[in-house]
Amino acid sequence: HLFFHPIALPPPPSLSPPAPASSPAPVSPPPALSACPAPKSTLPANVVLVRRYLFDAAHSVRALGAFAEACEAADAPESAAFYAFVMPTLTMLLVVEVGTDTENRAAVRPLEPLAALCHVTEEYLPLSELNSMFDAGNGHGACYRWSASSFVRARAQPREHAPQGNACGLALRDDMTRMFARHIALAPSPTSTIEITRLGGAFARVPPSHSAFACRGAAY
Repeated sequence: HLFFHPIALPPPPSLSPPAPASSPAPVSPPPALSACPAPKSTLPANVVLVRRYLFDAAHSVRALGAFAEACEAADAPESAAFYAFVMPTLTMLLVVEVGTDTENRAAVRPLEPLAALCHVTEEYLPLSELNSMFDAGNGHGACYRWSASSFVRARAQPREHAPQGNACGLALRDDMTRMFARHIALAPSPTSTIEITRLGGAFARVPPSHSAFACRGAAY
């Protein structure tokens, strides 16, 4: 699902580590749910693993290419939700996982080669925190709006038989990711975003007449 709209996002973390303070204050240990990932079996059912990948705008096209590879990999688990937020100054990839350790590793494998180009964080969050993640930047009176919504069709043929110009055979093609990078650079607000969400899964495996939900076959 693609969205283009100006919103007020919370300020992203710096892409470079901050300089150490001359007299650091004592730091209390973080809460258990926000600490480094623990074994999945020890977590309550309402907790998810959230991974964030922050790329400078100069690497947006490469980031979105890896995002498409992760979303459309043969072993991409349905237990992972994939989101991309393309902004004028940076691109954030967000992967929310509820699967097994094996599924979670498979979900982010295509992103690993770009680790040197981005700032990566991961933490376990309760669903209540995940669902309110952007509330602070999207409060009442912020004048944000959804200005467009489109669907990207799934591949109509196997990737090895992809047409010329789309060698990888991805539904989210290279020309699309380059177009996103060009247009977000012209956005009217520094807090504008193009948001991309992977679709598919269980709701795509039922007939169109099952319920009132359009474009079940779309990839994004």
